[in-house]
Amino acid sequence: MRSYIQSLQYALEGLFHALSRERNLKLFTALYLISLMIAVALRLTVIELALVIFTGGIFLAVELINTALERFTDAFDVHSKSIHTGAIKATKDIAAGASLVCAVTWGVILLMIFVPKVLSFLQR
Repeated sequence: MRSYIQSLQYALEGLFHALSRERNLKLFTALYLISLMIAVALRLTVIELALVIFTGGIFLAVELINTALERFTDAFDVHSKSIHTGAIKATKDIAAGASLVCAVTWGVILLMIFVPKVLSFLQR
């Protein structure tokens, strides 16, 4: 049981470390929390709410992995932080691409769910 608690502590340390140092992650987390508040205010169905929670959560998880890969590759990069070449650049670009795919998917889901609800509310 102790190893599970210690693993949870390490995971939380990593999460708070990333949140305290990564500007974009702070922004994405704030947007996620706002989207959840809007979802509750719009009284989404359970399925709609699950989609908002799931896609936003997946996006944040992929963004954390992207951040970890950036830190890892920076540890082995012999060039300056502003000039990346070869495999290091490709690794960072691919991880950023994965994050972009998740962000766009989350955004599309939000639009598909929120826009009809807001339009319906405004027509009343």
